Amino acid sequence: MNTIGTGPPWSACPGSGARAGLRVSGSDGALLAAIVDGSGDAIVVLTKDGVITSWNPAAEKLYGFTAQEAQGQSIAIVNGPGEEDYLRLATSASCGDTSTFEAEYIRRDGSRVELAVTLGPREM
Repeated sequence: MNTIGTGPPWSACPGSGARAGLRVSGSDGALLAAIVDGSGDAIVVLTKDGVITSWNPAAEKLYGFTAQEAQGQSIAIVNGPGEEDYLRLATSASCGDTSTFEAEYIRRDGSRVELAVTLGPREM
């Protein structure tokens, strides 16, 4: 069973185990995967160290990398200036905080795109 929306197990954040998340199992997991894959928004799932573990079709279209090319890579493949800020916010998200900000990202072809980004917690 996967839990969505709670602090990750590696978290040393106060109260990280106290949040109740959305529990997903069986066919609900397949439904969630279909929603993510069908989303028009780029959805990228990262480890606490900024390594890409999941990359939906909208992310492929936006950034120009296939999921197979992106998975296992650092988010630095698309980060422009401010990568350190991004990783700081990602760490904050691992503690249960949600952050929204605007940042410049780099597509595979080298062009830049300004995006609104929301980082939130997830549990592995």
